[in-house]
Amino acid sequence: MQLLHAFKTSELVGVMVVGLVLIFIRARITPAFLMIITCFIQVVAQANMLNPGRDESISTETLLVITTSLSAFSIGGFLVSLCTYIHEEYGQKQWGVIFGSILAPGALGILAFDEAIVFVTLQIFGRRGKESID
Repeated sequence: MQLLHAFKTSELVGVMVVGLVLIFIRARITPAFLMIITCFIQVVAQANMLNPGRDESISTETLLVITTSLSAFSIGGFLVSLCTYIHEEYGQKQWGVIFGSILAPGALGILAFDEAIVFVTLQIFGRRGKESID
């Protein structure tokens, strides 16, 4: 349950932070730059799990919560940046078609991440199934 709560909370924080950045300092920062920043945050988040046993003072579960929180933050921020970018570049008439064509593979990727990678990660760290993260 802790992991699910961290994901939902961090995703909403990411949406709010990127939305506020676009509202208040839009003249200096473009949506494309924010997409790059959120992708960099995603890479940093995943780098936490490359060698989770390197530091005994931080448990693997804590690293998993940190990684999930950073990933959710970047996903929420990326979607806001992507929506803004598509709306500015292609206009309102093409927004639905382009955004839908981008989100369809993205949804499949998130499903694959949830079903395969999280399950394998939990199996590697000695858990049994997805029930241990709820």
